[in-house]
Amino acid sequence: MTQFSTLWNNHVGRDYVCDQNVFANQCAMRMGKALEDTGISLESKSLKRCSNYSTKFKDHKPGHIRSAQELANIFYRNPKILGDNTKKIILDGSIDDNLSAFKNKKGMVFIMNGWGNTDHIDVWNGVTMRMKGASDTITYRKRGKQVWFWELM
Repeated sequence: MTQFSTLWNNHVGRDYVCDQNVFANQCAMRMGKALEDTGISLESKSLKRCSNYSTKFKDHKPGHIRSAQELANIFYRNPKILGDNTKKIILDGSIDDNLSAFKNKKGMVFIMNGWGNTDHIDVWNGVTMRMKGASDTITYRKRGKQVWFWELM
């Protein structure tokens, strides 16, 4: 099975992985869980996690990652964490503004500032043109000031 297939299969989609009343936006939590379930270590003291948000979540070890930007920054600095053949692409605008760069490609996508200062991180299947954790992929594709993409072979 390819790295992408494993990551896609390990992503929970729209299911909540932590307390939805406290954390309504869980894209980073879902992506972090998928990455960790795929065997990609995300050990970092600087990551905001549910377990350091409140003692209520102290049993959520190591804790779910709360920030899409912080998660994306890890792979921006070192894309090879995702695998030796990972290709990083940074594009201004939205996915739809750069559709040819995403069509038929598979990997992890980060949409920067698509909802004001809020971001989105997800797995991307360029064959079906959809994200697994997005509530409406077509709307998400039109958002963002910049898109970071890590193509997985």
